[in-house]
Amino acid sequence: MGMAKKKRNNLYPHQKEGVRRALQEPFFALFMDQGTGKTAVAIRATVERFQKMGLHRVVVFAPNNLLYNWTLELKEWAWLPRNQIKVMRLKGRGKKNWINQLNDFLKYDYELRSLDELKELGLGTKKKDIVNSHKAPLMILLVNYEKARILEPQLRKMKIQSLIVDESQRIKSRNAQVSKAIYRLTRRCSTRLLMSGTPVGKGYEDLFMQYKVMNPEIFGEDYRDFENRYIRKGGYMGKEIVGYQNVEELRDIVADTSYRVEIDDCIDLPPLDIRYLTCELTGAAQRAYGELYEDLYTQIPLEATRRRLKAILRQNHIDYSSQESYLSLLLKAESFLNVASCDLTITKLIRLHQLTGGFLKLDSGELVPMGGDKLNLAIEYLRERTLPTVIFCNFVDEIRLLERELKKAFPKKRIENYRDSKNKEKIEADFKKGKVDVVILQIHSGSTGLNFQKANAVMFYSTNHSADDYWQAISRIKRPGQKNRMEVVVLICEETVDEDIAENIRVKTKLMRSLWKKS
Repeated sequence: MGMAKKKRNNLYPHQKEGVRRALQEPFFALFMDQGTGKTAVAIRATVERFQKMGLHRVVVFAPNNLLYNWTLELKEWAWLPRNQIKVMRLKGRGKKNWINQLNDFLKYDYELRSLDELKELGLGTKKKDIVNSHKAPLMILLVNYEKARILEPQLRKMKIQSLIVDESQRIKSRNAQVSKAIYRLTRRCSTRLLMSGTPVGKGYEDLFMQYKVMNPEIFGEDYRDFENRYIRKGGYMGKEIVGYQNVEELRDIVADTSYRVEIDDCIDLPPLDIRYLTCELTGAAQRAYGELYEDLYTQIPLEATRRRLKAILRQNHIDYSSQESYLSLLLKAESFLNVASCDLTITKLIRLHQLTGGFLKLDSGELVPMGGDKLNLAIEYLRERTLPTVIFCNFVDEIRLLERELKKAFPKKRIENYRDSKNKEKIEADFKKGKVDVVILQIHSGSTGLNFQKANAVMFYSTNHSADDYWQAISRIKRPGQKNRMEVVVLICEETVDEDIAENIRVKTKLMRSLWKKS
């Protein structure tokens, strides 16, 4: 893959500062907002390390939907001749196929090949001479997180020199197999770079595993040491997170080991307004919601269930208070449970959430439309504004329901279900050209890596408890190139789980922003 030459002054001042800071430390974090160009910063730092230090074996771990964007960014920012850079993005399916692609890729790495192979290629017989003359190209392997776990043994043989972890908040769970695999792969890397705009979406505990991957010497390798230093416990059996301590010390450490950039501080963007549009459940949806809600309190041994839910939340490192309501605990736990295998209580909770969106999914898999004012509210809002608009939903079935109803309401408009589409790249391209009026995405999978700044409005038909996903979703329109005043609209059914979710996001956002020291 050849990279065209670019003038180096294309970087913005804040990006140049990011490159400078990243090159000062072998282990560093770019905690830069979406749209501030942190990928360009990472690429420029990587190229300079290759040119000055000969570090040529680089692996980038990123969510799958960002890998294609990395290939485009490398074309834009890696100013190297064709013979000095090779980029590989593992494609297709099957472990055997990925291993074959990896082996083909490693053929470009002269340092790892035998002396006989080097002689046959006319590259001489001394590996030292080859490395010193930079005949070994800059090799950048792009891998999604799941492949990191599956291909760990093969990646270890690659002898990675530089590691980049994009959207590093994805490895915040210290018990996840992916996080453990990436940590093991980092041990011998000369340089490690984290990238995230939202590294602390749930709480300060999110930092531990990310920093363990970056540099375990900062907080140690044992979570208990971090916990004892920075987290206050209490509540049930003294195991609940009730607050934080030594916060100023933590802020100082983060400031010294990372580069923080907020998009509003470096790029002149139009204002952003956040509105909450409310409605009520009516008719069949209201009756079903009331019956399900009552069942949660009349058919379940509450205390036993509270204890079980708290254990689930602790296992997944989700903070909660000792006095938190039963329903709130259930709501927080839903994201970490498989509906097909969970008990009746969790199933009922998820159905409460579904009802606010205007549908109900039965045990048989049958989808029952329930109508409701939220669907009407969404249609009314879209009629009153100039399209295009980006809409986020929590449930897959919700996306399909909304797609169908919007196509009925706006027969002359182009409505796209991005989640189910087999040609996502065309949807993005057409959206940029103004050929798509509404695009509907799932908040968890569609909140990163997409550019929809052609729109100036984001609607949350429904959301989850993740402040990460919420702000990442907003970043789909809050990006360089946006010229219009931006609007975020959150639809809420009053006196339902929608209100609990909105409050939870507000609290997590406040905590997330409190980490950064303001001068």
